[in-house]
Amino acid sequence: MSSFHLQNRGTVSRPGGEPTIQTRYTNMLLEVDRIPLTHTVLAAFFQWLLLAGYLVVPGTFTSLESSTTLKNSSSVVIRTIQNPPLIAISCIFLFIGASGMSWLAWIRRNNYIWLAKLFRPTLSSAVIGLLTTLINVYTARHGDWSIMAILTVSVTSSAAATSLALIGYFQFFRLATVKKEHERFMLEAARQRWRRQLDM
Repeated sequence: MSSFHLQNRGTVSRPGGEPTIQTRYTNMLLEVDRIPLTHTVLAAFFQWLLLAGYLVVPGTFTSLESSTTLKNSSSVVIRTIQNPPLIAISCIFLFIGASGMSWLAWIRRNNYIWLAKLFRPTLSSAVIGLLTTLINVYTARHGDWSIMAILTVSVTSSAAATSLALIGYFQFFRLATVKKEHERFMLEAARQRWRRQLDM
């Protein structure tokens, strides 16, 4: 059996028949089909936890409350956390979801196809959480930006930006590079096949 390499990125083996072309890109495609169902189910579960965490947070925003705190002062608006248990539940959901997604991404860190797909629902969840927060602030809270509302918008915006950056990095940089290597390798394989046919 003979073989050749193109910049150490792919191999063509010929076990007596048509060439079997194997590159990093084809390996990724094959690996996607072999990824255990449990990983797909866990990814969906962790993404659901992130979405649940984003949607629970707006329920913790405070209403306007007045209090006399200083001598010779009128009532002032104070912003406190409403429903503290919801804060704890939301933080737990977000922590487990983010940790689980990071774990899955680390396990499949060499498969850029699966990673690009993994972070798309994460981006959608973050955008939904951001929109839910804005709707809550400008409807139920009449445009009153409490500290929790500001923190929630900051977190969901950061999560959306991070997810978008990861998708762009894996989809349009790492995966695009692997695809170009695959195309170069296929072209070189076709040239060598053509040369062998001429030598016959």
